[in-house]
Amino acid sequence: MVFVAGMLGVLTGLWAYGLALFADRPVGLLAGAAVAAALLLATLLALRARRLGALPATAAALAAVVLAGVGLTVDRFDADHPVPTHLMYALDAGTGKAAWLSHEEAPQPWTDGYVDRSISVADDFPGLGDGELRAGPAEAASLPAPKLETLSDTRSGDQRVLRVRVTPQRPVRLLTLHVDTTAATVRAATVAGREVPVKAREGRWGFGVVFHAPPPEGIEVTLTLAPTGDGPVNLRAMDASDGLSSLPGFRARPADVGVVGSHSSEMLAVARTYSL
Repeated sequence: MVFVAGMLGVLTGLWAYGLALFADRPVGLLAGAAVAAALLLATLLALRARRLGALPATAAALAAVVLAGVGLTVDRFDADHPVPTHLMYALDAGTGKAAWLSHEEAPQPWTDGYVDRSISVADDFPGLGDGELRAGPAEAASLPAPKLETLSDTRSGDQRVLRVRVTPQRPVRLLTLHVDTTAATVRAATVAGREVPVKAREGRWGFGVVFHAPPPEGIEVTLTLAPTGDGPVNLRAMDASDGLSSLPGFRARPADVGVVGSHSSEMLAVARTYSL
């Protein structure tokens, strides 16, 4: 009895904690009562199991079911606690094809209205990574890709030194440049006057750089290449900004749908391939 009395005191404190924890929700009172009731039930189950000689694991399992039910009851998304969602948009300015993309493996209902399959974007948008994403068709927006211009192009023996400038044509927060390493091996690279490590990766775009907060005048990149043939070398330029609300086909989020905290949430990417 002393044990039960002590537990009742603890439960009273937990009820008060539940009230404080959920005070900003309409179910605050219910949540506090539910937490206390669930823990009381768990305690009574444990005492009964002890008297009957049942295994403690049985009581623990029943208590877990009760507490899970409480959690599902009180943890609801609403306008004050919106469900986090992830969505971004990618446009190939060269082909005019666009797609909605999401990192959500099991998309929320709002996100599910944009994506309907899983794809890899490694070939089309290497700046977005090489993992699979949920994707769906999107209407192409009238947005320019980064401009790439050749500043110099010299060849000596089996080596080609290519100096280019990549300039965003709109306000962006990052800029990427990738080299098609099926046509040339990258021996060295300099970006904005600084040498960068050359580390090959699998796939068509075996070398790439990401430049954050690029200046309006763009960045200069020097590539020392070893071509594998006589054909041109493809460079894939991409930039990215924030905000999807101005895109065709975008539907505003309901009050109970939010944005997940992520580097790529609400990202708007535009890419183009240049053959040099």
